[in-house]
Amino acid sequence: MQPRKSLDLIPVHMSTALAVLAITAFALVSARPSAAQEAASSASTAQTPAQCGIPGHHALLERMSAAFELTCDQQRKIEPLLHDEESVSKPLIAFEAFTPRQKKAVMQQVKLAAREQIMPLLTPPQKVKMQQEIDTVSRGGEGLQKGSGHRGKKNAETAFIDPFQAQENLCDAISKYSAFSRAEKTALILKVKQAALRPGAPAMTPGQAKEVQHEIRQMSM
Repeated sequence: MQPRKSLDLIPVHMSTALAVLAITAFALVSARPSAAQEAASSASTAQTPAQCGIPGHHALLERMSAAFELTCDQQRKIEPLLHDEESVSKPLIAFEAFTPRQKKAVMQQVKLAAREQIMPLLTPPQKVKMQQEIDTVSRGGEGLQKGSGHRGKKNAETAFIDPFQAQENLCDAISKYSAFSRAEKTALILKVKQAALRPGAPAMTPGQAKEVQHEIRQMSM
């Protein structure tokens, strides 16, 4: 009896090899992330302010960085602008002469000015997202600042501030706020001083009240 030729086994070997190649190719394709997954991964790995070498804690900047996918260069330029915003919002929170409605309106004005100032630093796609943020804040929403602590509540350090000093602090902060025009600064400082003298506002000494009245007269001339 003739031994079976090896050629008879070639089809079996070839089919086995093809099967192995098919399984390997399928595994490689399955392991490769989809375009959506790659985009999500890219967004989730956007650098934080800390990773960009910006010291301190910046909750709002972190939210903006994640939402707008800011570069480190953009974050370094935006950080001082947000710091300026906070330099006004803090004395505004401590200023008790405004009614709740007045304080909310001024806080909204401060926030919108900061966001308008940031707009030129953004790319066209980022500007679309920033405009959505501006629209939200314009309607009275908190936007990306939600939960960051800007709620008008006093902490232990600002439990009591002399009413005269409170209006001085706020006026000084407004005068240094780069996001406001000169006309906006003048109008808002006048509003602060008038609020400090309104009935129901925290009482100042007669001498302090007289000084504020004199400043109002000078600004109104």
